[in-house]
Amino acid sequence: MSRPDALPARGPGLAGIPDVFIYYRVEAADEAAIRARVADFQMALCRQFDALRARLLRRHEGPAEGTLLTLMETYSFDSAGSGQRPASLEVWLAAIDRAAAQIAPLIQGDRKVEVFETCA
Repeated sequence: MSRPDALPARGPGLAGIPDVFIYYRVEAADEAAIRARVADFQMALCRQFDALRARLLRRHEGPAEGTLLTLMETYSFDSAGSGQRPASLEVWLAAIDRAAAQIAPLIQGDRKVEVFETCA
């Protein structure tokens, strides 16, 4: 997984950990398998961190785009959650990496990571 070039300059989001967005390309034929695996590991992460909101999105692409699809995992922490949170962004990214290792063989290219902090 490629890492962001730098951590946020202004500090973390409202819940202490910035939002994380991870996107990658997959073969259309593998979409169902990847969606099931991502749902499983995101549910496991949500059980571990009860304030976590995790989603999987698919880029809206027309049929002319070919057989590759773009998927994006999103992770944010709800400020109202009272449960365990990762100790740092680095610890959090490593936890996501470990959980997502099972989908690595199905991804075409790298998983790209973007980190955003809450501004307002």
